[in-house]
Amino acid sequence: MEIILNLDAHCIETGIRKEYNRAVTRFLRNGAFDRQTGRKVEILKFLLENLHFHMIRSKCETYLREKNNHASIVEDAGRLEIFVNGKRVYKGKTAIDED
Repeated sequence: MEIILNLDAHCIETGIRKEYNRAVTRFLRNGAFDRQTGRKVEILKFLLENLHFHMIRSKCETYLREKNNHASIVEDAGRLEIFVNGKRVYKGKTAIDED
């Protein structure tokens, strides 16, 4: 799974929080989660609760450009990686159980 965040107007923590809120709002309006949306919410919640954002933000600042800044959150086989403008700023395991 890959989650893309736009970082032009805010930091990575705010980007994750906004995407999490959007996904939860969609769930509340539609009344049902598909498996992918559910996994997305779990990943974003895990990151909000477990990342040391001060450290991540300091790494991000090195890679931010003036326009078209983005982050990619990639999950593969229980591993999470976060890339900012193509440069990895985080790599770690998830504590989330996969079905």
